[in-house]
Amino acid sequence: MASLQDIRRRIDSTKKTSQITSAMQMVSSSKLIQIQKHTSGYLDYANHVEAIVAHLAAAHLLEHQNGSSIPFITQRPVKTTAILVITSDRGLVGGYNNQVLKRTDQIMREQKLTKENTVIFALGGKGSDYYAKRGFTIAFENRDITDVPKFWEVSDLVKEVTKQYAARKFDVLELVFNHFINRLQMMLLTNRIHP
Repeated sequence: MASLQDIRRRIDSTKKTSQITSAMQMVSSSKLIQIQKHTSGYLDYANHVEAIVAHLAAAHLLEHQNGSSIPFITQRPVKTTAILVITSDRGLVGGYNNQVLKRTDQIMREQKLTKENTVIFALGGKGSDYYAKRGFTIAFENRDITDVPKFWEVSDLVKEVTKQYAARKFDVLELVFNHFINRLQMMLLTNRIHP
């Protein structure tokens, strides 16, 4: 049977663990509030830009005068698919990474994608590691994305995607990511892009 001193040590240990957990919750809560402030303005802007581009593409206003269309909006037969997987660099994010990776695997099964006809672009180390271990081609990876990414942090990705699409390394791009709704809810989204 445990002595009185052992019981006191356990109680003290539990109290200290509780204090550490409380401090971690406060830090994550303040980070969340900060991120919410930064992202609220971006969502409206992104939605407007997407609507304008879709409208212009539908109206065929993005065609050259000689009749040939711009290669970045012209659909072509899909031989190779690129998937942009957005995960975290580390663990401790609950089911966030797991949901993204499961959905990506599901897309691959549904579209009968294999290692030979799939290219992976990865933001976050978990997605990159997961698909590298399974033998997929990792066309681009960035493990140093901050909580509130700046333009220069993702510009290398945009350049690489554009370069590889122009070189016909892939024909369609799928994005798989978790969209933040509120503290309790995230929505897993998949967007297919015909660049």
